[in-house]
Amino acid sequence: MPDRFTLQAGSIFGGAISAQGLARTGQVWGHQVTVGLANGGITGGVNIGRLWSNGHLEIGTGTIDSLIGGGDLWARAGGRSSPVSHWNFPRAASGRIAGRVFYDASRTQLPADESMAAIGILSGQAGTSPGLPGIPYCDARVKAVDVAPLKGQANYVFEMQGGVPMLTIQNVRTASGVSLDGSYNLATGDVRRLPTGTGAPFMTCNWQTDPNSAQAHCFRNTTVASGWNITGLVSFPPGVAWFDGPVTVDGTQNGRDLVNTIIATGRVNLTEAGHGDLVAPNFSTPQVVCGGDFWPTNLCDKSSGTPRFATWTDEEGQVHVGLPIGNVAVVTEGAARLAGWEIYGHLILGRELETGANVTVIHGTATVGANQAGSSTGVTQGGAQIVVPDNSDQMYLPNCDSTPPVLPGDARVLWTRYL
Repeated sequence: MPDRFTLQAGSIFGGAISAQGLARTGQVWGHQVTVGLANGGITGGVNIGRLWSNGHLEIGTGTIDSLIGGGDLWARAGGRSSPVSHWNFPRAASGRIAGRVFYDASRTQLPADESMAAIGILSGQAGTSPGLPGIPYCDARVKAVDVAPLKGQANYVFEMQGGVPMLTIQNVRTASGVSLDGSYNLATGDVRRLPTGTGAPFMTCNWQTDPNSAQAHCFRNTTVASGWNITGLVSFPPGVAWFDGPVTVDGTQNGRDLVNTIIATGRVNLTEAGHGDLVAPNFSTPQVVCGGDFWPTNLCDKSSGTPRFATWTDEEGQVHVGLPIGNVAVVTEGAARLAGWEIYGHLILGRELETGANVTVIHGTATVGANQAGSSTGVTQGGAQIVVPDNSDQMYLPNCDSTPPVLPGDARVLWTRYL
């Protein structure tokens, strides 16, 4: 035997992995991984090709070609003095983690937007995990909620354009067949009645039962900072409403129901002010959705003369009634606060769910927290109740990730929550 010899690891796999300095190693893959450290102290640097940690990762200094982490990363030797000044962090050519980045022995959290500058990775990436070694990787979570692909299925698109609140109407007709499609300036225009000045009450707010009242305008003073605030809603057409930013519904006249799918890029707040129910179009009736003064042509079929919900055919040739987008009550990339509402339809929330006031009853399913590494659900002041529908066609959900669906919908869920 020689007096001295060297062991060189091509790859290291395991559950809990702890290594001090590592010369060039092709791959390190485990559940809880600690490298370049000994008893919390910094040791020799590491040089790793692929560093995969299913859970949390603690690391000293060194270089990594690619890094994937399913939890937090703690760079114990790292230091920071400003958003552009970092030192003694490990460096990765590329990578992403599901959790947050911490640095220094005090475990100080690094601002999320500095992880690329400090280490070369993206943090807070939902759905990120390499799984465990020896087990075929399967991430059962849905992709992050992205409402952009649903914009084309909306009937009413609310967004700021050059600092001006605008409404784009698409796939909507009056009872007499007049198309309302087009863009409307909500700051200076008039959508209290449509067609302008001659039609039935279309969109009126602030508890004004007279649609000609100067106070009846909705969203006239909307700004990016304020978000889309609906106060004292009196008239609002059925269909799918898409909002760029946060949305608040603060009361409806005489307990009026909202027969809508609410889609938002920001927080959705349904307050405890007097209101009716939020009813997804397919959880209502064809007469209400398709037989009124204004009707969404993509959700309805009036070819026979009798209002019906539109149908679609799945890959197996089965025909379903009601497009999946019409099965959803709320879709948001952000959080939602629901204060004592009766909701008919599914919830898809990118972040956390909070309840308040009286009991919130959801006749549908709820998916919570897909857009963050961890989410919280606060059930208070009366609690929440979920009632799963019996109608199988109402159980289909639209795809709401960044890849547009081939079909209107292809997923069925009951209840999911990400921890």
